[in-house]
Amino acid sequence: MDRPEVAYTVFSHRVKVFIIIMSAISSLFSPVSSLIYLPALDVLADFYHVSVGRINLSVTTYMILQGLAPMFFGDMADQTGRRPVYILTLGIYLVANIALALQSDYAALLVLRALQSTGSSGTIALGNAVMADIATPAERSGYISYVQAGMMVGPAIAPTLGGILTEFLNWRWLFWILVIASGIYLAFYIVFVPETCRKVVGNGSISPPSLNKSAWNFIKGRKNREKGAGTTAKELKAKGRLAIPNPLVTLRIIVEKDVALIMLFTSLMVCGFYMILVPIPSSFKDIYNYNELQVGLCYM
Repeated sequence: MDRPEVAYTVFSHRVKVFIIIMSAISSLFSPVSSLIYLPALDVLADFYHVSVGRINLSVTTYMILQGLAPMFFGDMADQTGRRPVYILTLGIYLVANIALALQSDYAALLVLRALQSTGSSGTIALGNAVMADIATPAERSGYISYVQAGMMVGPAIAPTLGGILTEFLNWRWLFWILVIASGIYLAFYIVFVPETCRKVVGNGSISPPSLNKSAWNFIKGRKNREKGAGTTAKELKAKGRLAIPNPLVTLRIIVEKDVALIMLFTSLMVCGFYMILVPIPSSFKDIYNYNELQVGLCYM
């Protein structure tokens, strides 16, 4: 007897829209955290009594971890599920922002900026993975475009917001505003966003482990199980045991010639992008005598 056709996902349209919105918002944190900081570089150099060149190293430490963190968290999310890794990364990000807002030491600034990047950068890889969980290949490009839109909106608003906060409050509010935003988001995520990893919940009809459960799972779990699933919990378990996350797995893609070529040109583009963005505060202040708000507006 033929097996009945099974839906790619049991998540309703409304739930999928909600997941997309939450994923798009989470993708804002990394670019916003990177660029909200730039208008305050001269102010921070004066505060720590160091050169602008040394303050620029805090941008470097952020960018290094921004490249490395997704390699670890992406594979970890494939093994353990999206929710635990989202909560872990956002928790790291929240703690780093609180510490950044309170610290007054240059060395602590460098370390905590790296920690901040570790937490925020993982959300980008996770957002794309979640879209693959809930969307068929035919739908996926459209879904991912909404997540990518979050990444593009960040650079448009972050420097101006940073200039406003630095000019009218002080540089610590750059981090306090991120604490408030990420704290609200994390609380909302913990309560409402369901697990989507297909290795853990299949098409959404399999009840996830306690660590992966949200309020949505407790409320809707029984209803989804009644819809039926093509993959049972026993079949998922048979696919293989949980493996230790290996960040080096993602590096295999570099040996693909076409992908390596795209990555090379993308890397050069991002390098040039930051070579222009980072010197703007000090250069425009010296040349045009701009304040932090005017510098922030220049980034738009």
